[in-house]
Amino acid sequence: MGHGTGDKRYGGKSSALESYDYHFISGPKHMEKLNDSNVRIPENNLVKIGNARFDEIVNNEIDITAYANYLGVKDRNRKTILYAPTWKWGAGTLHQYGYRFCQEFTKEYNLIIRPHYFDRKYILKFKLWAKSKGLKHIYFSNPANILSNDTMFDFALSDMLISDTSSILYEYLITRNPIIIANTKHVDLHNVSPEMDISTIANRMGKKDNILKVVESVFAHHDPQDFEKMLHHCFYFNDGKSIDRISEFLSSANLDTS
Repeated sequence: MGHGTGDKRYGGKSSALESYDYHFISGPKHMEKLNDSNVRIPENNLVKIGNARFDEIVNNEIDITAYANYLGVKDRNRKTILYAPTWKWGAGTLHQYGYRFCQEFTKEYNLIIRPHYFDRKYILKFKLWAKSKGLKHIYFSNPANILSNDTMFDFALSDMLISDTSSILYEYLITRNPIIIANTKHVDLHNVSPEMDISTIANRMGKKDNILKVVESVFAHHDPQDFEKMLHHCFYFNDGKSIDRISEFLSSANLDTS
């Protein structure tokens, strides 16, 4: 099924992908990444399913109130910003922006911090630091708790995403909510066409910016239609039936399991 649909290049030898019998393809962007990596897979081995993670959002299967209760969100009238950076091998920005985001955003917004799986060890450090500073309205989503802190739960609860080079930038399109790209130094990215490049519609944020004003401006000028268009340029279907397509393929295909 692949690992995300972001712009970072595949780690290791991408040619290893040619060893699989079938590839479940999430969309045109998935294919463009394969092509840009010179991975050539026979057409009969490609199964178009869409993004299976989108199903529970499209089908309204997430209990947003229950998840807000789980995180302990106190002020439900505030808008919620989800900050979900990648880790150091993608030039992740957790340490570059995380503390400042906590201090600034929580003046007006709820902030959910969802670090990369390999940076989850810093959650306790951030919690203790925030407590020592008397900061409130900060919540942490631990990616290791895949049942209670699913990424899609954070999507459903939030009103905006801030990330860097993580594939979450593209997955968040399913919400049609605003996206801000936190500037980072990572340059080893895939070549992508403009209609599949999130930077053509998302605003950027840098160290010297007044981050509260950037967020305010992005909320004020957001056009969901731009995100709708890119969603369908990057992913197939988006109809809440990707899991059904997987099930149907596995049931009907003549798979040799010996």
